[in-house]
Amino acid sequence: MIILIALPVVFIRGQSSPIKIGVKAGMHVTNLDEGRYSDYDYFYPGAGIYAGITVDKSLSQKWDLNVEVLVVRRIAKEKYKDESGPILDYELSDHRIKSTSIMLPISMNYAIDRLNIQAGLFTEYYALRSTSGQAYHAEVATLSMDKDINAGVIIGGHYDFYNLEVGMRKLIGMINQEEFMINQDGIDEKISLYSTDDLQFYVKYLF
Repeated sequence: MIILIALPVVFIRGQSSPIKIGVKAGMHVTNLDEGRYSDYDYFYPGAGIYAGITVDKSLSQKWDLNVEVLVVRRIAKEKYKDESGPILDYELSDHRIKSTSIMLPISMNYAIDRLNIQAGLFTEYYALRSTSGQAYHAEVATLSMDKDINAGVIIGGHYDFYNLEVGMRKLIGMINQEEFMINQDGIDEKISLYSTDDLQFYVKYLF
């Protein structure tokens, strides 16, 4: 599912204000068990800005709508390498294995004391490619160090749709007609839906 960090605007101090903003930093780890990139684990260290608005609040519970803008470093680590080498090696050039990404998560958060359940959507944009995903995740631990600082762990996953990536590659001319013909199976696979397992660690500070 893809990781991690946080967004919108004004901040008004005081317990009565429903609006909060802050900064967030952490690490997002994605494990892809199927598809053409299943030989790789993905790590997303990054940071960003966070904003939330309280939709409903009482002494014991609240709903928050959260928006984030994250800048992360996308790093792929090969799980193993057999005699034939990595799958579709030309696909796994440096810009693919290490690239800067911008993630735009939007989520709804339900909190009871220190327990948070969160679900949402995200879109990711990264070097020379674009892919959209639908994220699902559960925030299973939140530690409030004081009223403005907390840390947490999120577990979950996401789906990746790679048809947009194919369109981007056609547009920028990274692969020619011969490569399309030779690697037709790989291109077809790219249009399919991949699911992943995700783990996120973060620290958040609210202004």
